Amino acid sequence: NLITIDDVVKRLLRAEGEEGETRSEGTVETYFAGVESAFRPGEMLYGLGLVERRNISVEGSAKRVLRRTSVIAPDILVLYAALLFQSKFFSNQATVGTPDLLKAGLSKALGMKDKDFREALSRIHHNKDYAGFVQYRKQVNLDSVQFLKQGDAALRPIRTAAYKSGQVQWI
Repeated sequence: NLITIDDVVKRLLRAEGEEGETRSEGTVETYFAGVESAFRPGEMLYGLGLVERRNISVEGSAKRVLRRTSVIAPDILVLYAALLFQSKFFSNQATVGTPDLLKAGLSKALGMKDKDFREALSRIHHNKDYAGFVQYRKQVNLDSVQFLKQGDAALRPIRTAAYKSGQVQWI
């Protein structure tokens, strides 16, 4: 789905702000331009490949458009993100329905399709290094993730493993 910069700004203006907050279109445009610039070629987030940009003609005038691309996140990143989301949104639940994780925005945060996210969970479940952290259970019309380890006790060793494996690097 392509979306023009103008449409993004309009949606941001409609989004609910803090009570009594007023925002001008110029301010929102400026702030969004700063965020969007981080995804341009040569900038720090460009290499992630999360945003595709184009110029198209809309009603005879050139418009800049963006599209969020779908990425294949490494399984260790999916595991880490699932643990973070469980910590943030479901800290009192050891087992969370996959639809609940998706509704909280987990696959979108990773730039993945829901189907790809579920496939990653299945691979994680069968991975000897990761299965001690989460178990993915799938039955007819019902799937869930059981968090065997939670919080910092789970996140710290995953971070260490990611750095040691070379899948995550400080640039």
